[in-house]
Amino acid sequence: MISDSLLYSSYQVHLSVEISSKVLLDVNRLDLPISTAFLDIIMGQYLTDLISERAIRASTYD
Repeated sequence: MISDSLLYSSYQVHLSVEISSKVLLDVNRLDLPISTAFLDIIMGQYLTDLISERAIRASTYD
């Protein structure tokens, strides 16, 4: 989803990060925790402030 948020091979990462940030902010405003597993270490640095529990490559917990 982050690589191709429009789902037609556009690979507009900047748009994907913007959409993801808005969704995560909305969920945070509801006081709900967010958990995810990052498949790469690059995208996590843009979204990590909005995530409660995270794993990198689903094997190492922060």
